[in-house]
Amino acid sequence: MHIYFLTGDENIERVYGYVRLSRDDDDEKESLLGQKRIIEDYAEKLGFKIIEIFDDDNCTGMNFDRDGILEIEALVKNKAIDVY
Repeated sequence: MHIYFLTGDENIERVYGYVRLSRDDDDEKESLLGQKRIIEDYAEKLGFKIIEIFDDDNCTGMNFDRDGILEIEALVKNKAIDVY
């Protein structure tokens, strides 16, 4: 699952990405990197600048009590980014 958070800039859209895996296997690590590459390729295709890609490795998707999600939530609450 990929979630994109955008914030305006004068000439370019800035993008924050998010990736997650539920297990900590070596094979799964490649999947986490693969998800990041998908976000990077998509952003490049659209001319977006990636500010940061947050990740949660070895975390369940059953709740939102995950470090990466909490970091994004803090940015939104502090109005550091706009969400579209």
